[in-house]
Amino acid sequence: MTEFIKESVKDSKQRKIVYFNSVLRADYLFKAIDGVATYLYKQGVRKGDSVIICLPNIPQGIIALYAINKIGAIANVVHPKIGVDALLKIAKESRTEWIFTYAMSYREMDKDLEKNGINAIICNILTYAIGKPAVSKQFRKVEKKGVKVRFTDALCKPEPIPVETNGADTAIYLHSSGTTGAPKTVILSNYALNELALNIKNKYFEKTPAAKIGDGMLMILPLFHGFGLGVCVHLMMYFGHTVMVPAFKGKSAVRAMRAHKPQLICAVPNMLRKMIATKGFEGEHLSATLKIFVGGDKLDDTLWEQVNEILSRYGEGECVQGFGLSETASVTHINFDRKKGDTVGQPLDNVQVKIKENGKEVANGEIGDIYICSTSVMDGYLGEEESSLETDENGKVWLNTGDRGYLDDDGSLYYKGRRKRMLKIGGVNIFPQEVEDAANSVKEVTNSCAVRTVINGKPCIKLLVILNDGVKLNNSLRQKICDAVRKKILPYAVPRSIMQVSELRLTGMGKTDYRYYEEEESEK
Repeated sequence: MTEFIKESVKDSKQRKIVYFNSVLRADYLFKAIDGVATYLYKQGVRKGDSVIICLPNIPQGIIALYAINKIGAIANVVHPKIGVDALLKIAKESRTEWIFTYAMSYREMDKDLEKNGINAIICNILTYAIGKPAVSKQFRKVEKKGVKVRFTDALCKPEPIPVETNGADTAIYLHSSGTTGAPKTVILSNYALNELALNIKNKYFEKTPAAKIGDGMLMILPLFHGFGLGVCVHLMMYFGHTVMVPAFKGKSAVRAMRAHKPQLICAVPNMLRKMIATKGFEGEHLSATLKIFVGGDKLDDTLWEQVNEILSRYGEGECVQGFGLSETASVTHINFDRKKGDTVGQPLDNVQVKIKENGKEVANGEIGDIYICSTSVMDGYLGEEESSLETDENGKVWLNTGDRGYLDDDGSLYYKGRRKRMLKIGGVNIFPQEVEDAANSVKEVTNSCAVRTVINGKPCIKLLVILNDGVKLNNSLRQKICDAVRKKILPYAVPRSIMQVSELRLTGMGKTDYRYYEEEESEK
């Protein structure tokens, strides 16, 4: 990964990271990467070792990622607000002895890390906010046991490192819900991440006449998120730059967008909803926007049309749906052709799709399990011999995604929802995602979450809804929502219970935490 981005840069002064008032150009970034790589190697970190990155969106995270990669170690990216017990569990399972963490978090877990023999490189969120710390001329010698140093002390003089790496080497541990819903650690190679960047860049330039080398992306998705790592970081380090926002808030995202006018934005639907509701989102700065990529969750038609209508007032930008999984290093499909409905679009180059039901491939238009064959597919799950990978008679490796959908005759993929989330109501298969899409099409509804419940001994759908500001749920609006669901799906999918909520609980990835609500109903 590190050599891949270095070889792509033709101008050493090309900007790579924009962070508040600071700009990190290629020459500084690569020197910093080599310096931290030298530090880690001299501290005994070797090829194949796991190093945890537990940071918000700050430049140190990107520098650490490629420094770890340079010496052939594995970047183990973790949610920066993870609990200490969960962090120690990950460290134990991956045999990790080093962690990049930030000061506020370290103060809460310092004793636990030291007790478990985990060395910490402590990063400050403000270090790069106003400038660039110098790379030290000398290596700072410290004892290995119980090491805790500031990130600036790890910025030492780069030295040659006698390590050979290649595309097949493991580069990333990415923590996922797995294709079955159980927490798993995805193993991704250098090759998988490099192919992802290459495939997306080719498609982006093909579909965007105004695209150019050096374009920037607003990074509001976190580093531990597949889209954040693969798209906001590695894709942009390959041909452009990233505008980092430490933690997502509507105001901070809009402020960075207005100040730096990035050509690209990558978000999940809930982030995008908050951004367009933030004062200042609209304006002439949107004339620079070429694409807003939305992934990680279903983009409903209402939000899609609303964003595209705003973009059309200021320029040629457009909002497009993407689809992918942690197991494919993120993106496999992008809806560049603006097809409506459930489609997530056409596959990227080097991505193949087939639909299977009961072990057999089905015809176009028939719903089944989505299988993907891609150059960016994972190598498997850490510590598990069995995975969702299957090898066919031609030697091709296919990932059983755990998702349901179908293909049309043009090869566009239509996503229907998670297999594990599919419900049976009245003997009929119901996809909660479809219920939510239908409800969200009602103009008074901002967002929704459909879960299974039981009323009078019969299974049915319960719908939680967020309504527009000032709107109250009454019988008339309930009926309007039910009519929309009945018209778009089936009578069996009509919710028997509709409840207004002020907000929906989100997962660390920014998706609606439907499992929380399912468990809540199950306990009842």
